[in-house]
Amino acid sequence: MSKKSEGFISSRRQLLVGAGLAAVASQVGLASGALAAVGPKRKLIWVPQALGDWDTAFQVGAKDFCELAGWEYQRTGNPTYSVENHVEQVNNAIAAKADVILTELESPGLVASFQRGADQGVTMVIADQGIEEEAAK
Repeated sequence: MSKKSEGFISSRRQLLVGAGLAAVASQVGLASGALAAVGPKRKLIWVPQALGDWDTAFQVGAKDFCELAGWEYQRTGNPTYSVENHVEQVNNAIAAKADVILTELESPGLVASFQRGADQGVTMVIADQGIEEEAAK
């Protein structure tokens, strides 16, 4: 790496961390300068629609964000995609007392779980993909 690039992104990991951090911070409504004043410790759970390594950059960013903010991070899911499996994992995250759940809303079958989480005070964040009509419900 050249001396010119030392003040910038110096590794692929830093690039992934930065991109993921920005994505998570924007999803939970935090500006990068507000990390020092995020308030009480919270629990953020990332629930992908199916486990795999497709979301590595997101995982790195979410975990690093939580470490910086003093939050607890967890990722949970099922490697076999189905709406039923996804609903089960979202419900598990609600039962685990998450303060914030990041997940997809790719099916109308998830609306009831989203509503249940919101009713229990969980901040439900649509990440990656969502159906606008269902999100409005």
